[in-house]
Amino acid sequence: MSAPYTEQFPYLFNLVGGWFHQDYDIEGNSLEEIVSSFKKGAPAEDVVGTRSDIRRFLRLYDGPDLQQAFVRLFEPGVLPAAWNMDLKQWLLKIDELL
Repeated sequence: MSAPYTEQFPYLFNLVGGWFHQDYDIEGNSLEEIVSSFKKGAPAEDVVGTRSDIRRFLRLYDGPDLQQAFVRLFEPGVLPAAWNMDLKQWLLKIDELL
């Protein structure tokens, strides 16, 4: 991961790396529980920043290269398929839950 990506989407980078890793089930058994745990532990500005990063990421990369860009930029430990969603659905659901 190069610094420009963490600087471009710092809040989304922290959410993906810190909450959606291989042991994500420590934070909850569902997407709703994990996002709820994040919200409880995060400052309000991190929640707002994460929503902003999600929206900006979707604006910049929405299209056929979305999944590839997400994997390249965030190197996720868990992919949205774990929740039976495609990436765009997953990001929009997180945005909604935040």
